[in-house]
Amino acid sequence: LEFRVPGFILRFLEVETVNRIVRKFKLWYKHNVAPYWKIKLAQILCVIYILLLTFSYPPIGIRDPNTNNIIDPASEENTANGVIYVNGDYRPVVAIGGWQQFCLAMSRMSAFSIYPMLVVVFVSKMKALQTFFVKTPLSLYMGLLNEGHEYHAHAGVYIAFDVWVHTIFHILRWISQGNGELLWTTNAGISGLITVFVTPLITFPMMYWKKKISYE
Repeated sequence: LEFRVPGFILRFLEVETVNRIVRKFKLWYKHNVAPYWKIKLAQILCVIYILLLTFSYPPIGIRDPNTNNIIDPASEENTANGVIYVNGDYRPVVAIGGWQQFCLAMSRMSAFSIYPMLVVVFVSKMKALQTFFVKTPLSLYMGLLNEGHEYHAHAGVYIAFDVWVHTIFHILRWISQGNGELLWTTNAGISGLITVFVTPLITFPMMYWKKKISYE
Protein backbone atom coordinates (compact mmCIF):
# COMPACT_ATOMS: atom_id res chain seq x y z
CA LEU A 1 0.00 0.00 0.00
CA GLU A 2 1.10 3.55 -0.70
CA PHE A 3 -0.66 4.84 2.41
CA ARG A 4 -1.12 3.63 5.98
CA VAL A 5 -4.43 2.09 6.82
CA PRO A 6 -5.48 2.36 10.49
CA GLY A 7 -5.38 -0.93 12.36
CA PHE A 8 -9.09 -0.95 13.19
CA ILE A 9 -9.87 -0.85 9.47
CA LEU A 10 -7.49 -3.69 8.70
CA ARG A 11 -9.44 -5.86 11.12
CA PHE A 12 -12.35 -5.68 8.71
CA LEU A 13 -10.59 -5.28 5.39
CA GLU A 14 -7.66 -7.29 4.15
CA VAL A 15 -4.88 -5.46 2.38
CA GLU A 16 -5.78 -7.04 -0.94
CA THR A 17 -9.36 -5.86 -0.59
CA VAL A 18 -8.17 -2.31 -0.01
CA ASN A 19 -5.88 -2.53 -3.03
CA ARG A 20 -8.75 -3.81 -5.15
CA ILE A 21 -10.93 -0.88 -4.07
CA VAL A 22 -8.12 1.56 -4.91
CA ARG A 23 -7.61 -0.02 -8.33
CA LYS A 24 -11.33 0.17 -9.10
CA PHE A 25 -11.41 3.81 -8.05
CA LYS A 26 -8.43 4.65 -10.27
CA LEU A 27 -10.06 2.84 -13.19
CA TRP A 28 -13.34 4.66 -12.61
CA TYR A 29 -11.49 7.98 -12.45
CA LYS A 30 -9.58 7.23 -15.65
CA HIS A 31 -12.72 6.48 -17.67
CA ASN A 32 -15.34 8.75 -16.09
CA VAL A 33 -13.54 11.82 -14.79
CA ALA A 34 -10.18 12.38 -16.47
CA PRO A 35 -11.50 12.54 -20.09
CA TYR A 36 -14.15 15.08 -19.09
CA TRP A 37 -12.36 17.08 -16.43
CA LYS A 38 -13.32 20.42 -17.99
CA ILE A 39 -17.02 19.54 -17.78
CA LYS A 40 -16.54 18.23 -14.23
CA LEU A 41 -14.91 21.53 -13.28
CA ALA A 42 -17.84 23.45 -14.80
CA GLN A 43 -20.24 21.24 -12.84
CA ILE A 44 -18.41 21.94 -9.59
CA LEU A 45 -18.47 25.69 -10.25
CA CYS A 46 -22.20 25.54 -10.99
CA VAL A 47 -22.81 23.67 -7.73
CA ILE A 48 -20.79 26.22 -5.74
CA TYR A 49 -22.71 29.05 -7.44
CA ILE A 50 -26.18 27.71 -6.56
CA LEU A 51 -25.18 26.85 -2.99
CA LEU A 52 -23.96 30.41 -2.46
CA LEU A 53 -27.05 31.82 -4.15
CA THR A 54 -29.31 29.72 -1.94
CA PHE A 55 -27.69 29.53 1.48
CA SER A 56 -25.89 32.88 1.73
CA TYR A 57 -27.52 35.83 3.42
CA PRO A 58 -28.98 38.71 1.38
CA PRO A 59 -28.15 40.43 -0.89
CA ILE A 60 -26.36 37.38 -2.36
CA GLY A 61 -28.49 34.52 -1.10
CA ILE A 62 -32.01 33.96 0.20
CA ARG A 63 -31.32 32.60 3.71
CA ASP A 64 -33.22 34.61 6.30
CA PRO A 65 -30.66 36.12 8.74
CA ASN A 66 -33.08 36.00 11.66
CA THR A 67 -34.09 32.34 11.45
CA ASN A 68 -31.26 30.88 9.32
CA ASN A 69 -33.98 29.20 7.26
CA ILE A 70 -35.07 29.61 3.65
CA ILE A 71 -38.41 31.39 4.09
CA ASP A 72 -40.42 34.30 2.74
CA PRO A 73 -39.79 36.95 5.43
CA ALA A 74 -42.53 39.13 3.94
CA SER A 75 -45.28 36.53 4.22
CA GLU A 76 -45.91 33.83 6.81
CA GLU A 77 -48.65 32.47 4.55
CA ASN A 78 -46.22 31.95 1.67
CA THR A 79 -43.77 30.22 4.00
CA ALA A 80 -46.51 27.93 5.33
CA ASN A 81 -47.44 27.08 1.73
CA GLY A 82 -43.81 26.23 0.93
CA VAL A 83 -43.19 29.08 -1.52
CA ILE A 84 -41.18 32.29 -1.70
CA TYR A 85 -42.22 35.26 -3.83
CA VAL A 86 -39.16 36.23 -5.89
CA ASN A 87 -39.05 38.47 -8.97
CA GLY A 88 -42.79 38.22 -9.57
CA ASP A 89 -42.99 34.45 -9.22
CA TYR A 90 -43.75 31.95 -6.45
CA ARG A 91 -40.89 29.49 -6.05
CA PRO A 92 -41.30 26.33 -3.94
CA VAL A 93 -37.92 26.53 -2.21
CA VAL A 94 -38.88 26.99 1.45
CA ALA A 95 -36.58 24.96 3.71
CA ILE A 96 -36.94 25.04 7.50
CA GLY A 97 -34.50 23.10 9.64
CA GLY A 98 -31.50 20.96 8.81
CA TRP A 99 -33.31 18.11 7.04
CA GLN A 100 -35.28 20.35 4.68
CA GLN A 101 -32.20 22.44 3.90
CA PHE A 102 -30.24 19.27 3.14
CA CYS A 103 -33.00 18.16 0.75
CA LEU A 104 -33.04 21.58 -0.89
CA ALA A 105 -29.26 21.51 -1.29
CA MET A 106 -29.39 18.06 -2.91
CA SER A 107 -32.14 19.03 -5.34
CA ARG A 108 -30.49 22.29 -6.34
CA MET A 109 -27.01 20.76 -6.66
CA SER A 110 -28.36 17.98 -8.86
CA ALA A 111 -30.13 20.54 -11.05
CA PHE A 112 -27.18 22.86 -11.57
CA SER A 113 -24.63 20.07 -11.98
CA ILE A 114 -26.56 18.83 -15.00
CA TYR A 115 -26.49 22.14 -16.92
CA PRO A 116 -22.92 21.95 -18.31
CA MET A 117 -23.60 18.41 -19.52
CA LEU A 118 -26.82 19.43 -21.26
CA VAL A 119 -25.09 22.30 -23.03
CA VAL A 120 -22.35 20.03 -24.39
CA VAL A 121 -24.85 17.33 -25.40
CA PHE A 122 -26.95 19.81 -27.38
CA VAL A 123 -23.98 21.57 -28.97
CA SER A 124 -22.52 18.21 -30.02
CA LYS A 125 -25.59 17.76 -32.23
CA MET A 126 -25.45 21.26 -33.75
CA LYS A 127 -23.13 20.60 -36.69
CA ALA A 128 -23.57 24.04 -38.28
CA LEU A 129 -22.63 25.74 -35.00
CA GLN A 130 -19.61 23.46 -34.64
CA THR A 131 -18.48 24.39 -38.16
CA PHE A 132 -18.65 28.04 -37.14
CA PHE A 133 -16.71 27.44 -33.91
CA VAL A 134 -13.97 25.59 -35.80
CA LYS A 135 -13.11 28.89 -37.51
CA THR A 136 -12.66 30.67 -34.19
CA PRO A 137 -10.17 30.37 -31.29
CA LEU A 138 -12.88 28.42 -29.43
CA SER A 139 -11.92 25.41 -31.54
CA LEU A 140 -8.91 24.98 -29.20
CA TYR A 141 -11.31 24.01 -26.42
CA MET A 142 -13.74 21.84 -28.36
CA GLY A 143 -11.89 18.53 -28.37
CA LEU A 144 -14.71 16.99 -26.36
CA LEU A 145 -17.08 17.37 -29.29
CA ASN A 146 -14.87 15.05 -31.34
CA GLU A 147 -15.74 12.32 -28.84
CA GLY A 148 -19.47 12.93 -29.13
CA HIS A 149 -20.61 9.32 -28.93
CA GLU A 150 -18.54 8.49 -25.83
CA TYR A 151 -19.64 11.66 -24.11
CA HIS A 152 -23.31 11.05 -24.95
CA ALA A 153 -23.10 7.62 -23.30
CA HIS A 154 -21.37 9.10 -20.24
CA ALA A 155 -23.77 12.04 -19.94
CA GLY A 156 -26.82 9.87 -20.54
CA VAL A 157 -26.13 7.73 -17.48
CA TYR A 158 -25.54 10.78 -15.30
CA ILE A 159 -28.67 12.55 -16.53
CA ALA A 160 -30.81 9.41 -16.19
CA PHE A 161 -30.18 9.15 -12.44
CA ASP A 162 -29.64 12.83 -11.69
CA VAL A 163 -33.25 13.73 -12.55
CA TRP A 164 -34.43 11.14 -10.02
CA VAL A 165 -32.16 12.53 -7.29
CA HIS A 166 -33.45 16.02 -8.04
CA THR A 167 -37.11 15.00 -7.92
CA ILE A 168 -36.90 12.69 -4.91
CA PHE A 169 -35.30 15.30 -2.66
CA HIS A 170 -37.87 17.93 -3.72
CA ILE A 171 -40.65 15.49 -2.83
CA LEU A 172 -39.07 14.59 0.52
CA ARG A 173 -38.80 18.26 1.44
CA TRP A 174 -42.38 19.05 0.44
CA ILE A 175 -43.73 16.03 2.32
CA SER A 176 -41.75 17.10 5.39
CA GLN A 177 -43.52 20.48 5.20
CA GLY A 178 -46.94 18.97 4.59
CA ASN A 179 -46.95 20.59 1.15
CA GLY A 180 -46.96 17.51 -1.06
CA GLU A 181 -49.50 19.14 -3.38
CA LEU A 182 -46.70 21.38 -4.71
CA LEU A 183 -45.80 18.41 -6.91
CA TRP A 184 -48.85 19.01 -9.09
CA THR A 185 -49.81 22.63 -8.29
CA THR A 186 -46.56 24.41 -9.26
CA ASN A 187 -44.66 24.74 -12.52
CA ALA A 188 -41.57 23.27 -10.86
CA GLY A 189 -43.50 20.23 -9.66
CA ILE A 190 -45.32 19.57 -12.94
CA SER A 191 -42.21 20.02 -15.09
CA GLY A 192 -40.31 17.74 -12.69
CA LEU A 193 -42.96 15.03 -12.99
CA ILE A 194 -42.84 15.19 -16.78
CA THR A 195 -39.04 15.05 -16.80
CA VAL A 196 -38.74 12.17 -14.35
CA PHE A 197 -41.07 10.00 -16.43
CA VAL A 198 -39.91 11.03 -19.92
CA THR A 199 -36.15 10.89 -19.31
CA PRO A 200 -36.04 7.12 -18.63
CA LEU A 201 -37.88 6.55 -21.91
CA ILE A 202 -34.93 8.19 -23.66
CA THR A 203 -31.99 7.02 -21.57
CA PHE A 204 -32.84 3.53 -20.30
CA PRO A 205 -33.23 1.89 -23.75
CA MET A 206 -29.73 3.08 -24.68
CA MET A 207 -28.32 2.03 -21.31
CA TYR A 208 -29.86 -1.42 -20.91
CA TRP A 209 -31.37 -2.59 -24.22
CA LYS A 210 -29.12 -0.98 -26.80
CA LYS A 211 -28.18 -4.34 -28.41
CA LYS A 212 -31.83 -5.11 -28.96
CA ILE A 213 -32.52 -1.77 -30.68
CA SER A 214 -31.58 -1.53 -34.35
CA TYR A 215 -31.17 2.24 -34.40
CA GLU A 216 -29.92 5.16 -32.30
